[in-house]
Amino acid sequence: MKPKNVLVLLGSVNDWKKVKHIFETLEWGLSIEVKAFSCHFHPAKIRKLGQLIAYADAKTYDLVICVGGLALALPGILDAWIRFYGGFVPVAGVALGEPGTRELLAAQYSIEYIPNNPLVLTPEGHAYTGPDGLQWLLESFQLGNLSIVLKERPDKPFGEDIWHNCPDDEVLRLPEE
Repeated sequence: MKPKNVLVLLGSVNDWKKVKHIFETLEWGLSIEVKAFSCHFHPAKIRKLGQLIAYADAKTYDLVICVGGLALALPGILDAWIRFYGGFVPVAGVALGEPGTRELLAAQYSIEYIPNNPLVLTPEGHAYTGPDGLQWLLESFQLGNLSIVLKERPDKPFGEDIWHNCPDDEVLRLPEE
């Protein structure tokens, strides 16, 4: 039986020093690849990565884990791109930051408060948190104990014209699909 493939995306290279001991000291029965990707600095690369993952559609990765602090938009944005391109590969987020800090709270909220949350969360519906949360997520996945429910993203209208007080010829007109 081939090992399950996991892609771990760090929001920053700086996050590596916080979690590298998990990969260096533990024996994993998983095939794990770790990369650093900032969705804030490289949005086009995140779109392309989402497209590549979607086209491979679980043939390359069985789980994608995004790890970082602050406004950790990476898991939600990557999941949106994967689904935009027709893929259904589960994405989880792991929030980093010192307990009780705004950094950690921002990362947790960025993972937990996506409308109709499509991400892999703890059984209690929370973000995995800290290096221990990453380790627990990997161990649960390796043992087959991770509950993955791939929810459909609801279809919402785009670019509804709500209000403006400028001349009609200055109004942004979005292209029709």
